[in-house]
Amino acid sequence: MRTGRFSLEEQAFIRKNAKSMKPATIARKLNRMEESVANYVAKTSTVVAPTKTVKPVAKVAKTAKVVAKVTKKVALKAKRK
Repeated sequence: MRTGRFSLEEQAFIRKNAKSMKPATIARKLNRMEESVANYVAKTSTVVAPTKTVKPVAKVAKTAKVVAKVTKKVALKAKRK
């Protein structure tokens, strides 16, 4: 399994095939993790075939909510001091 940044060829392959192939299929062809392919697709706003296993957009939204909540708590603690 390869790690690190996607090469230019891999990026082009993902963009070309994201509409017709699931992230799992693309990942197998490129010898990459399915999650990294799905995240790349989500970050580049490329339309992707539906998948049941990876939902990176939901994870990002949940992470943003957690960060906002923690930031609010830190601000309240700083205000009390």
